[in-house]
Amino acid sequence: MLIFSQPVWLALLIPLGIVWALWPMPTRLLRGLRAVVLAALVLAMAQPAIKLPDRAGTVVVVADRSDSMPAGAGAAAKEAVDLIQRGMGARDQLAVVSFGQQVAVEQPPQRGEFPGFTAQVGADASNLADALDSALALIPPDAPGRILVVSDGKWTGRDPLRSEEHTSELQSRVDISYAVFCLK
Repeated sequence: MLIFSQPVWLALLIPLGIVWALWPMPTRLLRGLRAVVLAALVLAMAQPAIKLPDRAGTVVVVADRSDSMPAGAGAAAKEAVDLIQRGMGARDQLAVVSFGQQVAVEQPPQRGEFPGFTAQVGADASNLADALDSALALIPPDAPGRILVVSDGKWTGRDPLRSEEHTSELQSRVDISYAVFCLK
């Protein structure tokens, strides 16, 4: 959407149009050039700007806390959450979901600082499909959302990438970055 910071200058188009019509230039080319230059000057004085759609939304970090993750993976996931939080805009929200055998919402969508992982999720499985279901449930249906998966790429249970519910839901409303970080 085009907006003007100083729209009062657009009123100059009326007298300039009258002057342009009363004192024509000798050729059509010069007449057209004069019209373009005068219109460009008036538009520049009106300070046009384009209002882009708002990208504020919810970022959900899905962290794998299973035994298959390498040593130090919890600290790396916490660091990823902190980096995302520092880069967030004023209206963005951050949620954190951790998973192992069970899924836990460590932090619902909010602006506050993430204190760390505290939920007991059972480390002998990687239930990524249910974690993605929980992440999708945290993103409001009328706002943009992003999901970041911090994992080694191993999962147990149903296939998270082939799930019919995930595919249709993700394509319709979530700006997905299936970014699976392979931590070594």
